[in-house]
Amino acid sequence: MHNWSSPPRWASHNAWWRTTKRQARSRAARRRIATNRLERRLLDIEKLDPKAKRQITQLLDTFIEREKLKQRVNAQEA
Repeated sequence: MHNWSSPPRWASHNAWWRTTKRQARSRAARRRIATNRLERRLLDIEKLDPKAKRQITQLLDTFIEREKLKQRVNAQEA
């Protein structure tokens, strides 16, 4: 068994360091941490089944389209 706190004898230090940094980035990508309420909700939505995700996406699309429409109407009035 190898102690991964130091590079193996056969590996250059740079190759070992690049590999461990890459592994750390991939672990971090798998374990995303929400920094605000919206991100927490999105992470929860990702865990739902596809049908529920589709419904939530449609609902969000409806709200976004409504806000864009309101902005266009307000811009035309000004």
